[in-house]
Amino acid sequence: MSILFLVLIYGNFMFFSFYCIISFPGNKTDQTTLRPALKKGIDSMKFGKVIIVADGGLNNSKNIAHILKNGNGYILSKSTKKSPKKVRKWILEEEGYE
Repeated sequence: MSILFLVLIYGNFMFFSFYCIISFPGNKTDQTTLRPALKKGIDSMKFGKVIIVADGGLNNSKNIAHILKNGNGYILSKSTKKSPKKVRKWILEEEGYE
């Protein structure tokens, strides 16, 4: 069963919520569960811009496109070691970070 763990940060306040938006059978890959969970949860709530933070298992172009289409942002992990040389160089550059 997949469970969405929701952490809301608003100004100086942080709210933790253990909230099951939708559950999936254990044999479904993570990449196929993010969009339905977002559609049922975050997309339907009026938070303004939300930053989705997830591990590499959710990192694919369809999930990223969905997040951006809804005006949100993302922090998704990516393996530096398995990335092409050009991507590794970009990841390790110190310029552009705020």
